[in-house]
Amino acid sequence: MSELRPGDITDEMRQAVDTARRQGLQKDLRTLAATIRADAEGRYDGAEPGGGLASNGRCCGSRTPPAS
Repeated sequence: MSELRPGDITDEMRQAVDTARRQGLQKDLRTLAATIRADAEGRYDGAEPGGGLASNGRCCGSRTPPAS
């Protein structure tokens, strides 16, 4: 097998490596998010996706009081 020299590496090869790296990072982040979500659901009774601070009628950072 011949070795690659710096001039042999094409832009398409670089793009393919970058794409593969991004896809791997996205998969890692999705796995991490699923683990955090599962941990939170087990830790808090009645935890629902999208719950948390917004469940009290206010959005994070909102200065508008909830409608009555």
